[in-house]
Amino acid sequence: LKTVIPAFPAHPDIIGVKSVRVIFLEIKSERGRSSPEQNAFKILVETQGCEYHIIRSVEAIQALLDSVKE
Repeated sequence: LKTVIPAFPAHPDIIGVKSVRVIFLEIKSERGRSSPEQNAFKILVETQGCEYHIIRSVEAIQALLDSVKE
């Protein structure tokens, strides 16, 4: 799993790439909301076959990482 931490507006906090599986992660608090730009980015990457997840807990990231190992 290769991870990248981009520094551009509206990009997710973490991008993971494993083989042909591209995963974008946006880290939010329990009450955090995505900006309109983040929502547009989510739609864009999902239409290209990528995954986009909003992560709100350590358990959520662990479950996702466990699924990537498979």
